[in-house]
Amino acid sequence: MLNDFETMLMKGFYQFAIEHDLDISMYVINKRTQEEKSYEQLCYEHNIAGAVIFGLKNTDPYYKLLVDSKNPCVTIDVEVGGANVSNVTNDHTAAFDELTQYLIDQGHRKIVLVCGRENAAVTAQRMEGALRALRRNGLELPEDFIIHTNFLKEEASDGVASFLREHPADSVTAFLCMSDMLAIGTIEALKRSGYHVPEDYSVVGYDGIYVTEYTDPKITTVDQNIKGKGYEAAHLLYDMIEGIRPAQNLILPHKLELRDSVKKLENNR
Repeated sequence: MLNDFETMLMKGFYQFAIEHDLDISMYVINKRTQEEKSYEQLCYEHNIAGAVIFGLKNTDPYYKLLVDSKNPCVTIDVEVGGANVSNVTNDHTAAFDELTQYLIDQGHRKIVLVCGRENAAVTAQRMEGALRALRRNGLELPEDFIIHTNFLKEEASDGVASFLREHPADSVTAFLCMSDMLAIGTIEALKRSGYHVPEDYSVVGYDGIYVTEYTDPKITTVDQNIKGKGYEAAHLLYDMIEGIRPAQNLILPHKLELRDSVKKLENNR
């Protein structure tokens, strides 16, 4: 079952395919599949000229094997290198630095970080951005102020609920989440505990998925233009197959979307 991020990526892929009268197929490959057959075998068996791969972890077999691929490939948010492998991404470090700095500029000094999957490249990049902004402002991030998840809403909800049980209510003023779904899970946990957002706690997300415009409250987030990322990945793959462009690392712009989930603190409590 596709999540909102993957659905928006697919919309971008299909838009490019429709505009250029191309055939496009979707295949689900797990770690076992990657161990049993190479990327070249996968392309041969399905008669495909190249692929866009997303969800690749740095512990997956293809993470190391793709570097020697002879078939064109575009990865999303994971740079693996190689003469025939491109990557479409955002500057996640800079974007998360900007998001963290926004919270700090609104007077927040006690910030809990709700992390994504441990072995995901974007988790490390966003963590770097958060720490960079915090240190620049003379702030620290205690280990117990980091909630680890696998980018699952339920894990964020459980983690935040556990944090609230174990820490005084005034120990935190804002939750900095590495995805919009984590932000939604955080807000659910806060509401179940009797708190209001942003009156009691502020929450920010990351991704820019459609649902953040309709949550209560609407969530401040970094819009990484997911649909555009899918479109540009398909475009780049097509150009590589046709010999128009070589393999490259394409960095797309992001945008900070200010909505209703952050309260400005006047006394920096």
